[in-house]
Amino acid sequence: MRFHMTSLRTVSAWKVLAGASLVAAGSIGVGCGDDSSPTPPPVPDTTPPAAIIDLGSSFLRPTSLRLDWTAPGDDGEEGRATEYDIRFSPLPITEENWQDAQKVIYDTRPLPAYSIEHVPVSGLQPETVYYFVVATVDEADNWSDISNIHAVSTIPLTDVTPPEAVMDLALVSVTDSSAVLTWTATGDDGDVGTAFAYDIRFSRQVITEENYFDIVDEGIPRFPPVPQPAGTTMQYELPELQPGTHYYVAMQVLDDGLNRSRLSNNVELTTSPPR
Repeated sequence: MRFHMTSLRTVSAWKVLAGASLVAAGSIGVGCGDDSSPTPPPVPDTTPPAAIIDLGSSFLRPTSLRLDWTAPGDDGEEGRATEYDIRFSPLPITEENWQDAQKVIYDTRPLPAYSIEHVPVSGLQPETVYYFVVATVDEADNWSDISNIHAVSTIPLTDVTPPEAVMDLALVSVTDSSAVLTWTATGDDGDVGTAFAYDIRFSRQVITEENYFDIVDEGIPRFPPVPQPAGTTMQYELPELQPGTHYYVAMQVLDDGLNRSRLSNNVELTTSPPR
């Protein structure tokens, strides 16, 4: 019996020691909050955006046009790239000389992959062939190959008379998110005919000829008013305003040759506080 009891104690002691060893080993394996293990270095991004293969143009005018293409991704055709480098020249562009061509100023970030990009280009010469190319870069400074080289000619200059500027832009009413404006329509040529489009912009600072084209994104309504014959009283509800905000509103008038009027007078308004 004594031998039997001693054996039980010996077995029990072995189990306790073995259990303690397992707990200790488990503690070392799991870490229990120990942050001393080195963090593996991040995997570098070496995949460039895909090359654009469908660069084209639309809305051809004597001195301007619009470039169109399908947005590539950040990594190949996935994600969202960081920037476009758009170049143009009246001389043929090649892979060797494309960076010597004139750069199009384009500050808006690229859209997600497979979106359709539209970039206006102005300051061109009538009846002139231009060559365009686009390269894309991601946030790790990986550059795509250049796009297809797109050649296009601007159209002849036929209409050189701009619309007259609107000088009686006025506020009718305002809510917390919109404002109703009124003005007298000007024409296609001065005060004659019907204009092609109104380019209305709103900003939290006074709008001038110098900063007019810097007002983008939320400063341009998505659905501008449809022009009416010269002399017509126009009324338009300006949407997408922020509550309790002071705004300035102004516009230019365009004809079908994309000749622009001078800038209208500024209208000041303050939207109602949030409800």
